[in-house]
Amino acid sequence: MLRRRVSRRNHPLIIASPAAAVLLFLELFSVTSDYRFWIYGAAFLLLGALGGIATGLQLRAPDALELMRRDLRPPIVFLRSFQEDHRVIHESPTGDREGGEYVTNTQRKASHEDTLAHRLRGVGPFVAVGQPGEPLATLGAARVYLADHEWKGTVESMVHRAGAVVLQPEFSSGTLWEVELVIRAVDLRRLLLVVPNPAVRPLRFTRVRQLIAERFGVTLPPIDTCPPCDAFYFDATKRPIPLRLDGNASQAAKPFVDHLLALGESGRGRT
Repeated sequence: MLRRRVSRRNHPLIIASPAAAVLLFLELFSVTSDYRFWIYGAAFLLLGALGGIATGLQLRAPDALELMRRDLRPPIVFLRSFQEDHRVIHESPTGDREGGEYVTNTQRKASHEDTLAHRLRGVGPFVAVGQPGEPLATLGAARVYLADHEWKGTVESMVHRAGAVVLQPEFSSGTLWEVELVIRAVDLRRLLLVVPNPAVRPLRFTRVRQLIAERFGVTLPPIDTCPPCDAFYFDATKRPIPLRLDGNASQAAKPFVDHLLALGESGRGRT
């Protein structure tokens, strides 16, 4: 059984955070004429407002069951390791450089979930299983939270009714079970396979490439001919077509969306 979570569609934090930031800045403006305090105060209040808006969006995120009840299109099911929700990419190491220069490290989320959600919601409700115990839902796919004894049955039900599946394979027992489920239940033409970028994680890409060859009988391009690629989808001959997910969010994953729209209702389920 799917475990429901309350959906707060109009959470007050989304409106209250920027409103409070504006009021506090006006108060700061009235008590001092030092422009430096205005600048620092505005930056601090802006960060606080953005944090409040993000929290409000997470609190109002719909439960996956609720979303699928409202949106009767076949869902797009996102299968991945929970670790991917929190993995980050560091743009540069932090520390001293030759000559005494100190470089501040910047980082960004490694997951392509936000980009995929932006594009795939136009095809069907984008849903995933949420990590048990997380206090706030991750933005992107709508989450459903499940007990240990019910997640396999729920995922299997979602995959069987799916219009497409986004699979990010890993090597834990849970994700390997999901790989086997996809092999049994999903037409390869309706699969988007998210892989480690071989230009950044060549060893992980090699392991995933071997896994896909063994389990799906499909050979992904070797490292020296692939970079940069973030994902693959497949045509009727099982030919893998590389896809970039970085960059322009309005264009990322668009070829896969066009591919699904061309398939229409044909090819649902395992062929």
